[in-house]
Amino acid sequence: MGHPLLDLKNKAAVVIGGTSGIGLALTRGLAQAGADVVPTGRRAEQVLSAADEVVALGRRSLVQTCDCH
Repeated sequence: MGHPLLDLKNKAAVVIGGTSGIGLALTRGLAQAGADVVPTGRRAEQVLSAADEVVALGRRSLVQTCDCH
């Protein structure tokens, strides 16, 4: 799993807006590179879905909704 030039094992990432579009692509990519990822967003259903994708990739996640102004 992951990319040979990007090894993020033992790292954690928080992706603001990480539940759709480019943010979701970043969430997936970071998890594929080995990072534990916390995708955040305003919609609880989308946050849960993105966190489930991270876990399905074998990484840890945390379900946390937020609204950044």
